[in-house]
Amino acid sequence: MKRTAILITGMHRSGASVLAHTLKLAGCDLPRMSSAAGSANDAECQEPDNVVSLNDEILASAGSVWSDWTAIEPRWYESPVADAFREHAVDILESRYGDSCLFILKDPRICRLLPFWVEAARAFDADPRIVLPVRNPQDVALSLRKRDGIPIPVGHLLWLRHVLDAENASRGLKRAWLRYDRFLAEPHAILDGLSKSLDVLWPKHASARVQREIRGFLVQYLRRHRTPDSIILDDPTVSRWITASFEIFDRWASDDEQEHDMTALNDIRSAFDAAVPAFHGAFVGAEYVVAERDTQIEALNAEAQERGAKAEDIAAALAERDRRIDMLNAQTEERNAALTERDAQIEVLNAEAQERDAKAQDLAAALAERDRRIDMLNAQTEERNAALTERDAQIETLDAQVKERGSAQPGNKRSLSWGIMTTQHAAYIAALIEYHLRRHGWNAEKIPNAGVPQKFSHDYYFVMTPRVGVYARLPPKEKRISFQLEQSVSERWFTEQYIDTLRDSRCVLDYSMENFAYLQSRGVRYPDVYYLPLGGLPSYAGSCLVSNRRYDVLFYGDYVRSVRRRRLLDALKNRFNVLTVVDVYGQDMTMLIKAARIVINLHFYGESGLLESTRIYECLSLGTAVVSESSPDRAEYPELEGVVRYFEPGSINDMLVTVEDALKYPVATEDIEKAMHRSAKRFSFMFDRFLVGEGFLPEKCAYDLEVVEHDSSEMIAISMPETAERRKFFVENMVNFPIRFVIFDGMRSRPGIINRSLSHSVLASRALINGLSRLTIMEDDVLFPNDFLQKWRIVSRFLDLRSGEWDAFSGVIAELTPNVTVIWAVEFEGIIFALIDEMASTVFNVYSDRGMRMLSSWNPETTQGVASNVNRHIRGQERLRVIVTYPYFVERRKDALSTVAASHNDVYWRSIREAQDMLRRKIYEALEVSASPRHVATV
Repeated sequence: MKRTAILITGMHRSGASVLAHTLKLAGCDLPRMSSAAGSANDAECQEPDNVVSLNDEILASAGSVWSDWTAIEPRWYESPVADAFREHAVDILESRYGDSCLFILKDPRICRLLPFWVEAARAFDADPRIVLPVRNPQDVALSLRKRDGIPIPVGHLLWLRHVLDAENASRGLKRAWLRYDRFLAEPHAILDGLSKSLDVLWPKHASARVQREIRGFLVQYLRRHRTPDSIILDDPTVSRWITASFEIFDRWASDDEQEHDMTALNDIRSAFDAAVPAFHGAFVGAEYVVAERDTQIEALNAEAQERGAKAEDIAAALAERDRRIDMLNAQTEERNAALTERDAQIEVLNAEAQERDAKAQDLAAALAERDRRIDMLNAQTEERNAALTERDAQIETLDAQVKERGSAQPGNKRSLSWGIMTTQHAAYIAALIEYHLRRHGWNAEKIPNAGVPQKFSHDYYFVMTPRVGVYARLPPKEKRISFQLEQSVSERWFTEQYIDTLRDSRCVLDYSMENFAYLQSRGVRYPDVYYLPLGGLPSYAGSCLVSNRRYDVLFYGDYVRSVRRRRLLDALKNRFNVLTVVDVYGQDMTMLIKAARIVINLHFYGESGLLESTRIYECLSLGTAVVSESSPDRAEYPELEGVVRYFEPGSINDMLVTVEDALKYPVATEDIEKAMHRSAKRFSFMFDRFLVGEGFLPEKCAYDLEVVEHDSSEMIAISMPETAERRKFFVENMVNFPIRFVIFDGMRSRPGIINRSLSHSVLASRALINGLSRLTIMEDDVLFPNDFLQKWRIVSRFLDLRSGEWDAFSGVIAELTPNVTVIWAVEFEGIIFALIDEMASTVFNVYSDRGMRMLSSWNPETTQGVASNVNRHIRGQERLRVIVTYPYFVERRKDALSTVAASHNDVYWRSIREAQDMLRRKIYEALEVSASPRHVATV
């Protein structure tokens, strides 16, 4: 990978930090972590702390410090010490800049150590470009005096040493000079000049928005010390070495460098170096006297501060004593008032106790009547249970007969019998799963945790949160599909026993992508996990009708063990009609939800808790609006935006305002119904995706799923939500992607090699059904070039010009056979394009109408032989025509976890490089055979 390092070699207090931050806004990368030191400068510091430390160590090894104006011994750079430091420098660049292609390295000490850092940058495989900011030496000296107490003459000498060393060491490199004050006045013209001088394109500088940000940033950095150039140039007390050097650098900042100027600078530098031994000793002696005086002053100041601190401690102790006396007096008065109030309350309680005793006698009679009715109902229940047992036996017989008949009919979908083991808390999820299993014509039975059977006779079982202690027994692991419903923000329930149960299951479902990274760290990982976000179930209400919504707000759930929930609920009760219930389930809970105007959702696990989506979808399915604390996984439920009203977690104020707004302006019933329809459609897709992935439904059923809709101008990004780190990296790096795209949760199957092929084939089939003429698909391990948008426009224009000649455009080729043919090779707007007769990659592809038909014709039931994946299937098509660029248009992330096998993409890296080398040779051969009519060199 080609890298460019921008080395800002500016003297201390010369505006290098302001320049570095401006280049960051224009698209250059700063180090991953920056030192917090240097607060005397208003600009943000960009020096990596370990670069500063390393430079200080280098200077110390050469017998110098940052404030020394003597020269570094040139022979130091050839010493073994320098070699060790150079290896350390390369390690620092790797840790701070990683795979950055255009980055900034800045520390004023580099002025004196430039040869060292040029070699380090090249060892890091980066091409060094040098920027030398110039500031009036008088302003630099004034700023150093204010910050470090350095005398003005010494400040001049420091300026001279830094700028002369930086200029001399940067000769022969691409470099540019700029005046700090001119840069503040006209930054965009200066940046354009730097771009030309350094032969570097600033990625973002052309953006009008970025130019506004740069102007807004520089307004606040007006110089505190502003000295006209004439003051120092005409000052006879200032050395001619300094004024002559400043005049040359000022001229170079506006015009081209001149050879005679370099000769003059050589003379100044030689004279300066020769003069150092004559007066450096005098400076050292004076500095020693001053240092000894400063030490005495510091000791006196410390003694004075200690006496002042003791006096403050005594005053504070007296004030604390007075405060405690006042507090005790107030508490005594408060206690006396409380005792008086308590006596009055005791009298009231005595009267209430007498009234309660009378009511107790009435209740005793009522309880006796209730016990009589319970005995009668128990007798009726025993009768009904006997009848149900007989019916279950009949049903088992009928099910066996149905299975036998179904398996005897070739081509029919396999008939399955399912058990759904659930707690009362997860009853809604069980109903959701039951509905979608029956939608496929399968038998499904809900089994409460209190009624776990002795024998597990169903084919498979869903188990809601399969913790030991919740269920007396668990189904065999080959039949067990575990639905993990706990939140990874708390490890309370994630015991080793629970994790072992998940690992031993046939597979694991989870409702939130936020949990996958944690589960992976505990050994529960892809491909044995599935993302199944919950959704609405419009038929859930059944026949439960409530005409009167009697409560403003309903909260149901455990608030007894949650201090934060009680705090929020107490605040709600002070303003609204609030009902709080716990341990209520079934039809009683359904009626309460429908009797409330809104349901409030409060996190159990604190302000970082995940969204309690079970409660939200249950309420919305019953037509009741929800107000909820926001959550880190809120983006996983886009259909709830505008329907569920969110407030800042833990904020009583925001909660009260949001609830009041929800009561005053209720969500329209049709909006709730639309959200339920969208979420139900999404759940249906993700549930069937799981059924196909585990082989319960054949792969051909994937073509009947309702996949994401798009148009020809949008790109489709295939991503597996279960690979949490890979998905997160992709989403975060695509925030500012310039082309519209939608994410498609990739299809699942076993073996994993079918995943990618099935996803591409399904998308192509849907695109053809929707009448699209072109389909662009990328996978979430793609890496785009920095100038992607510019190149993409060129590629799009070229594909339009060559319409009808190609079946696919491939952004990167994973492998090529030696028999690959380059049909033609052309250069168009600076990019080399080639038409070849092979394709072996799906990282970033564009398909024409014919290419989409090739994709959709792949047979998912053929899992052996050359057609086992879509690449080999397309390679076997007659007259295949694929356009590719050289170099490749995109790259593939090496460190991403493969979704095909449990390994990383670096296993493909060598074959990709070898294929590109072969393509290069074939293209150059094609370009040389210009006499052949099928080869052209230009468009």
